[in-house]
Amino acid sequence: MKKIILSLFVLSSFLFSGCIKDILKEPVDTSGYNCVSGNCSAVSDNAQYGTLSACQSSCSGGGGSTAGYNCVSGNCVSVSSGAQYSTLSSCQSSCTSNPPPQGQLMLWTNMTQNGFPCGWNSLIVEIYGVNLSGNTIYAGHYTTAPACGATYCYTKTLAPGNYTVRGRIYTLIGSSCPDYFTNTKTVTVYSNQCTTVVLP
Repeated sequence: MKKIILSLFVLSSFLFSGCIKDILKEPVDTSGYNCVSGNCSAVSDNAQYGTLSACQSSCSGGGGSTAGYNCVSGNCVSVSSGAQYSTLSSCQSSCTSNPPPQGQLMLWTNMTQNGFPCGWNSLIVEIYGVNLSGNTIYAGHYTTAPACGATYCYTKTLAPGNYTVRGRIYTLIGSSCPDYFTNTKTVTVYSNQCTTVVLP
């Protein structure tokens, strides 16, 4: 009889301690991201991945090594891999229903007066894909970047994004001087900011 009572006591102790352990367990957060049809989707339970970056690196449609921008809570965030958009402007045009505020791009030169080839003093600037007028900058005025909108420079208001710029001088027909082109530069315009670029 004592053996039976002792056995029942031991058995009930194990059951009781197991119940206490189950009661004291803290809930486990299983939210995160799942890969669905090549895209990472946020889920509140039973997530395949704990972070967006982990999901994007493994999910065939959302991963890869492509750098660019992702739309996160209505803002464009730069990422080194798994980008949803290759350019800032394409992200911003899709990420929010309202277009982002524009920025400015100012082109200037630090050339000395008549310092361009053949003694030219001015340089016509080009921003690829943008129609320009009055787009001439002049040498002999600045050695460091002036304030946005300065005289002798060219300032243009643009949507945020990447732009390619260069300068050119077309010489007169019959001139012994050849046409002159600066190297192209790729620059980024940001909302509510002025980006300054020196040419050449």
